[in-house]
Amino acid sequence: MTRVAIYVRQSQDHQEGIERQLTRTRALALSRSWTVSAEYEDNAASASKVRGAKSAWGRMLKDAEDGQFTHVIAVDLDRLIRSQRDMLTLLDLGLKIVTVDGEIDLTTADGEFRATMLTALARFEVARKGERQKRANIARVAAGRPVPGRRRYGYEPDNVTPREEEAVIVRRAFAHILSGGTVYGLAKELNAEGVPRANSKVVRWEPRRVRDLINVVAYGGQVQHQGVVTEGTAITPLVSREDAEAARAILADPSRRTSPGNVAKHLLSNIAICGECGGPLVMMRGYRCGNTNGNHVFIRKDVADSIVIEEIGWRFLTQGTPHDTAHESNTIRKLLSESAELSTRRTQVTELAMMPGIDMARIRRELSEIDALSLEVGESIARERGQLASADLAAEVKRMWAEAQADNGDEAGWPEFWASLGIERQREILRTSFRITIHSARKYPKSPSRDVERLVVEPLS
Repeated sequence: MTRVAIYVRQSQDHQEGIERQLTRTRALALSRSWTVSAEYEDNAASASKVRGAKSAWGRMLKDAEDGQFTHVIAVDLDRLIRSQRDMLTLLDLGLKIVTVDGEIDLTTADGEFRATMLTALARFEVARKGERQKRANIARVAAGRPVPGRRRYGYEPDNVTPREEEAVIVRRAFAHILSGGTVYGLAKELNAEGVPRANSKVVRWEPRRVRDLINVVAYGGQVQHQGVVTEGTAITPLVSREDAEAARAILADPSRRTSPGNVAKHLLSNIAICGECGGPLVMMRGYRCGNTNGNHVFIRKDVADSIVIEEIGWRFLTQGTPHDTAHESNTIRKLLSESAELSTRRTQVTELAMMPGIDMARIRRELSEIDALSLEVGESIARERGQLASADLAAEVKRMWAEAQADNGDEAGWPEFWASLGIERQREILRTSFRITIHSARKYPKSPSRDVERLVVEPLS
């Protein structure tokens, strides 16, 4: 009794083609009264790519080693093997190959020669098809169209036409980063809302996925192929080119943390400073001076937070004309570009230090200068971001107050609005826009307003 295996494969995910192959190979096995031990299907498996151990091809080879069959049936030889390596693998296993077009016995010299020639021709066809595809891709990019591939989040399968229900998420992601938000914070929001990802059975967003999304040049109307970015005249951009470049520059800023680490839980910890020594206040049953374990300053968390939130609301309401956000965005882009250049320069100088005979004193001086400039640029970036975020927030607060025709923050909904920003953005606004100083209660007479008097909120210049 001859035991055989049936193997079918096609490049595109199309079950109808697999079914046709199965019908033809089963008919061949039946006509020869062979017993089919197993059927192996590799759907959407390219001939030009390696078929791993988890593929149907890999499982078939494992079963062949266990002696479950002696023959393999396929529709055509190029459905089964497309490289010399595949053919040698089957030779080592002592298998006979039978196709709908005829039998090839790899145990004979004639059969091996025929298989070698057919495999070479098949491989040639794969290479020629690859060259045609490369030329076609170059032509598409030159015409401003993306190359074929998986559907991009925010677009229809043509990767040109926006899919609006996802496009709004893309625009939200760019706005989040431009307003000072983090990839970690946005991922957390999207997960809480149950927003699905594209082309994935996994709903959960990871920070790196948000970062990858921001770095896609197509959202700004450009095409990227083999590392070269060109104008995408056929793509409908989801955000402006300026916003896309600014968001990518922000993520490329070397001063940004690449891991969320321990996420802050308290509004003023390590932001408010001690009025006695200038040290940071930390959260230990309340905000206290970290340098003296609270001997300088201590204030209850709920008291300090409520005072700061109310003060910030009134400051935004009474703030003057909002900043020129377009000018500030350009300033941030220039600063980020300068920061990236300093980072590249530091790498180059560090590499020079490995060369024999180099003047190490000069290297140390240059590194010191670069580090000083990087620190200065980083502080400028933080200040500009804070001003930009504060200007946007001030405009929103004024609109909210006007619509509510309110006399105070509670009536206008300020506490709820502030809470909706989330702890990360709240702390970013405070850190980059205000100096919060808390003085010792011992310097102020006991009164209901003592905590308000000793907590000073000042805008950063």
